[in-house]
Amino acid sequence: MAVSKSGSTAELLALLPMLAARDITLMAMVGMPDSPVGRAAQVLLDVSVEQEACPHDLAPTTSSAAQLAMGDALAMALMEARGFSSDDFARSHPGGSLGRKLLLRLSDLLDELHQPTIASQAGLRDVVMAVSAGRVGAAAVFPTGDSKEALAGIITDGDLRRALEREPDSWSQLTAADVMQAHPRCLPDRTRAIEALDLMEKHRISQVIVTGEDGQFLGFVHLHQLIDAGIR
Repeated sequence: MAVSKSGSTAELLALLPMLAARDITLMAMVGMPDSPVGRAAQVLLDVSVEQEACPHDLAPTTSSAAQLAMGDALAMALMEARGFSSDDFARSHPGGSLGRKLLLRLSDLLDELHQPTIASQAGLRDVVMAVSAGRVGAAAVFPTGDSKEALAGIITDGDLRRALEREPDSWSQLTAADVMQAHPRCLPDRTRAIEALDLMEKHRISQVIVTGEDGQFLGFVHLHQLIDAGIR
């Protein structure tokens, strides 16, 4: 690919005989199609402009912008032709914010400290301690507190506040089963972190339960973890 406004740049002209001798296909992006480079090219892209933005019509300004636009168009056409996907892009840019958005999954954010569980018949005091210990503002509820059992529900900070709005005389009788949400939002551990963040923002929740392939409870991921990961 030869890029030149004039199509007669000395270093490009010096390459033409060698390219021809090696039977290398030349594509030229030039501002003057009827130029030595333009005539030698097997594929010609005309990026000529009527006038430069330079007040003297000398410095390549408009023409350089036209070349950039044509280069972007070629890149996008090549991406489509090769089936270049967002996953391919992420593998080439793993460290940037775009790479994190495309590659980071909930399994990468799981922490053993974020696995609070409680038995469904546990009292309110134990529930408060479990929610506080997990550092995610929630605890998962199981029949006997064993995370290998079927998930019964979830208790969040908000559920505790609502429980305390009841008559104080009833507090000592409340159990986890009385204050939990029976149908919490769960996401597989292979879910992309950006998808989880979108869901949490949409439903205005602060955490999600992460499950394995067999549906087993693996822990929580909190909204702050996703933000700290730099995917937004």
